[in-house]
Amino acid sequence: AHTHLWSPDLQRWPLAPSVPAENLQPPSFTPEDFFAQAAPEGVERAVLIGHVGHFGWDNSYLLHLANAQPEVFAVQASLDHTFSSAAERMKRLADQGAIAFRLRVPEPPASPWDSRSTMSALFRVAEREGLAICPLTVPGALPAFAELLEEHAETRVVFDHFARIGHDGHFREEDIENLADLARFPEAHVKVSGFYNAGKRKPPYDDVVPLIERLLADFGAERLMWASDCPYQLNPGHSYADSISLVRDRLDLSDTDRDWLLRRTAERLYFP
Repeated sequence: AHTHLWSPDLQRWPLAPSVPAENLQPPSFTPEDFFAQAAPEGVERAVLIGHVGHFGWDNSYLLHLANAQPEVFAVQASLDHTFSSAAERMKRLADQGAIAFRLRVPEPPASPWDSRSTMSALFRVAEREGLAICPLTVPGALPAFAELLEEHAETRVVFDHFARIGHDGHFREEDIENLADLARFPEAHVKVSGFYNAGKRKPPYDDVVPLIERLLADFGAERLMWASDCPYQLNPGHSYADSISLVRDRLDLSDTDRDWLLRRTAERLYFP
């Protein structure tokens, strides 16, 4: 449910202004590179994630891939939620093939929200069009998202990487409670992902298990989805197999719940 891809053809698919080519590590990560890792583990489809750090708000390469192979790829496009025209931009990207939208909220917003009217407009468009809003955010922003969901409970929302709980090495109970509280909204979902960058940051990632078990108890497997966050899951000391193995092999799950986590939740949201 979460991989980044980019092409070595920077003439056709250029980086954002002022981003040097050496920032791309690895220099390219194409569908062929991805499936070299994923196919041996039984993965046949993927959700492609817009990458602001490399390409700004340009999602054209990912949309190109998804439109060429819609049965294989879906796109979670990057979108700047602070733009006054963000809702119109969302509609245009949806027309081009995007099914979900990544909003970067890197720090807790002012209460109730710095750009509340713009964010509310995005939630309304997403609900009306059957799209998903996917915040890349931090634990401190979760109460503000709860306020938004109070008003837009029917908007489909997917929190990337546990809302970054554990990314500073600590699984704080307050953060976990704030994320678990969002389970009261029926369209709130969580990506079980980014193990390489959570807690102890060491395979087999058993220190992440209590967090996953808590979210399973509150959200149910039908609203959780595993994801790798490739190619960063391939950082030294980590592998694609390490990531999927935690859910597939190490969690005490029923076959049905495992199927929801590894396939059916993402399939329902991203490949309708």
